[in-house]
Amino acid sequence: MDEAVPASTIGRRLFILALVLIILIAGWTGGWYWLRGEVARRMDDQIAKLATRGIVVTCPARIIGGWPFRMDIECDNPTLTERDRLTAASVKHLRVTALVYNPTLVLAELDGPLALTGPNGESVNATWSQLQGSIGFSLSSTIRPQRLSVTVDDLAAGVAKPGSQEVKLTSTHGELHARPAPDASAGSNDVDIAVNLTAATLSVADRVVGPEATDWTIDSVARGLPLGAETAQPFLKAWTGNGGKLDLRSARMSLGSFAIDGTGSLSAHDDGLLNGQIKLIASGLGALMSPTAATMKGRAELIGLATAFTLFGKPVTDGGITGRSLDLTIDQGRIKIGPTGFGHVPPLF
Repeated sequence: MDEAVPASTIGRRLFILALVLIILIAGWTGGWYWLRGEVARRMDDQIAKLATRGIVVTCPARIIGGWPFRMDIECDNPTLTERDRLTAASVKHLRVTALVYNPTLVLAELDGPLALTGPNGESVNATWSQLQGSIGFSLSSTIRPQRLSVTVDDLAAGVAKPGSQEVKLTSTHGELHARPAPDASAGSNDVDIAVNLTAATLSVADRVVGPEATDWTIDSVARGLPLGAETAQPFLKAWTGNGGKLDLRSARMSLGSFAIDGTGSLSAHDDGLLNGQIKLIASGLGALMSPTAATMKGRAELIGLATAFTLFGKPVTDGGITGRSLDLTIDQGRIKIGPTGFGHVPPLF
C-alpha cells in the first residue's frame, strides 16, 4: 500500500510551481514591454526617415497595447502626405495588430471615412461599416509581402477629377486578395489579384451605368508592377509606361442565373487611354425574360446587353459555359461590344 505524501511536501511543490509561474509571467511581461518600446522607437525612426523623403506620416493619440500575446498600435485620424506629388490620405481610426507567436502576419482595421487627394485635384472619398485587412510576410533575408487580403462591408466610394463627372461604386460586400504570381519570371513584380463584389452598382454623376446590384468576380494577374521602384510618376502612369498590363484569367458579372464571363487583357498608353481585347460569353439569357425577373433590379439594362448578344453573338461552348459570344474592344478609350459602340472610358491619369 502506497504511503500518503506528507502535506508539507505537497505544499512545497505547489510553492515551487507557483514561483516558476511567477518568474515566467514576470519574464514574459518584461520582454513584452521591452518589445513595446522597440516597436515605438522603430516606428518613430521610420516616420522620421520617410519625412526626409517628403512623405509625412502622422499617428495622433498613438496607443501601443495588446499584452500579453499581441502588439496593437492604434491611431486617431492618421494621415499620410507626399509633398512632392501633393497627395494626401486620411482615415478616422487605424488599428494594426501583430501576433507575438506569429510575427509574419499583420492584421489591420480601418474606420472610415477615407479621404484621398491627388496632385491634379482628383479625390477619392469612401465610407464603409467594416474594413479589415491582413498582410503575410516571408522570413527570407529580404522581407517582402507574400499575401494581402482586404474585406469590406457596405462600401460606398466616389472618385472625382476636375472637369470630369464623379464616379461612384457601392457594394454590400467586397474582397481583394493579392499574392506574387506563381507563373512570374524571376525578378518580376507580377501579382495575382482576385476581386469579389456583391450587389455592386456603378454610377456616373449619380446616373447608374449598366445593371444595378450585380455580383462580380475577377481573377487576374497584374504584369510588371513598379513595386519598390523609385519614380516621380504617379503609380498608374509608371506601371503602364513600363509596359504593364492586366491579364484577365476570368471575370464574371452575374445577376440571378444570367451571367457574362470574360477573358482577355487590358493596358493603357502614356496618355492614360485604355486599350483591351476581351472575349465575352453571355449565358442564361432566357432568365431575363421569365415572369419572375419582371421586378429584377437592373433588368432593363441587362436586356439591352442580352439583345446585343442575341443579335450579334455566336453560339459557343467554352470552359463549361454555353451561351453566345461577342468581343469587347477598347481602342483609345472607345468601347465596342461586337459592332456596337458603348461610349468611352475616361483617361486613367
